[in-house]
Amino acid sequence: IYKEVFLEGFGDINQLRIILAVLSASCLTSLRISTSISAKFLSGAAFLSSYAMVVLTGSRMAMIAPLAGILLGWIISHWHTLQALGTKTKRTAIAAVAALITTASIKLVILPDLAGGMNSDRVRIQIASCWLRSIWSGDNRFLLGTGHDKSPILKLCTDTNIGFIHEFSDISSSGHAHNTFINLIAHFGVLGLIAIA
Repeated sequence: IYKEVFLEGFGDINQLRIILAVLSASCLTSLRISTSISAKFLSGAAFLSSYAMVVLTGSRMAMIAPLAGILLGWIISHWHTLQALGTKTKRTAIAAVAALITTASIKLVILPDLAGGMNSDRVRIQIASCWLRSIWSGDNRFLLGTGHDKSPILKLCTDTNIGFIHEFSDISSSGHAHNTFINLIAHFGVLGLIAIA
């Protein structure tokens, strides 16, 4: 199933996480703006099922991003109402939102990684650093990157080179840099990053 659904269908589970996170936020937006009860029901059911799949992927950022986006969207759309509130109410609301965000971040992001000795984040930082260093590996990669072919990067950033202790293979078991900007610069170089910006 992993090979057929994730690798061939989505590239790998990381692309699926992104798709599901965007789908979750879209479904909740649809729930909010729908006028009929049947449309609200379908949007709500779609949100619950897509967000449940996000949780099953285990991606911490995919779990947080839709909820943070929804919260930010709500704050922006209700900004005038929030400005009209009294100072004490504003402080209470800000404290409640800050406590909610802090609690969610600790529970979803920090505690799971602390239980594993921070290995996940350590390896992600090492992968990102290796992908960034790949632009210095010759063939004009600083300016142009490797293009759509990531195999030179995967051969450079092997599991052994990055210190990934669970896998030791002659290529990287991670197909991306865990950082959008580093991923872009490794694939398309400085000129590609400038062009996209």
